[in-house]
Amino acid sequence: MAGGDYAMNKAEPNGKPVEVVNNDNPERASWGRPLEFILACLGYAVGLGNVWRFPYLAYRNGGGAFLIPFFLMLLIIGLPIFFLELYVGQYTGIGPLQAFSAISPFFSGLGYCTLVVITLISINFMIIIAWTLFYTIVSIAGNLDWGSCENPYNTDACYSGEYDKACRENNTGAASDLTYYMRQCMSIGQICMDTGFLPYDGNYCMNVTETVPWYSNATRILASEEYYK
Repeated sequence: MAGGDYAMNKAEPNGKPVEVVNNDNPERASWGRPLEFILACLGYAVGLGNVWRFPYLAYRNGGGAFLIPFFLMLLIIGLPIFFLELYVGQYTGIGPLQAFSAISPFFSGLGYCTLVVITLISINFMIIIAWTLFYTIVSIAGNLDWGSCENPYNTDACYSGEYDKACRENNTGAASDLTYYMRQCMSIGQICMDTGFLPYDGNYCMNVTETVPWYSNATRILASEEYYK
């Protein structure tokens, strides 16, 4: 049929012509196995927010109590929207800009909203990944400010594990053993006397008739804690 959507092909042995539909839209790829679809969903759902952001939010909002409203909203809102998005994509087989308008022209704006949200999330993740790569490289090749007590903002109570390791190289377990305290290598016995006790050995101070750990009254703040204050 000339000028139409159908073209006449060779006739079958029974004499009936075969109509072939001219479809300009290319055939879209589909999942080869259900496992591919499941892995794709996991890659879509599991990201930096699950590994990095969620533990922080749970700690900040009450720890275990935060899980109650979290799972409640997950069942009421999160999973229904998630399955709705999967259903729309699988049913229409087209991109987000056309998927919702294929259901109804009234929903065509949802496709553009989805594209805007994806763009904002992608920008946010790119910034996070860039910072991650930056700090990874600096931690290998450079000097980290949060691991040093030589910065102007550090107090006398600053403590660094790297500095303490250098102070303890020749310790023998006696009261003369050194540790990093007050931004210098100081003996355990001196720390005991500065905190109101008597020297005992490299781990304890003498409090009249009993021994107490030498760090009981010693105030030390991690360099990383002072950095992020």
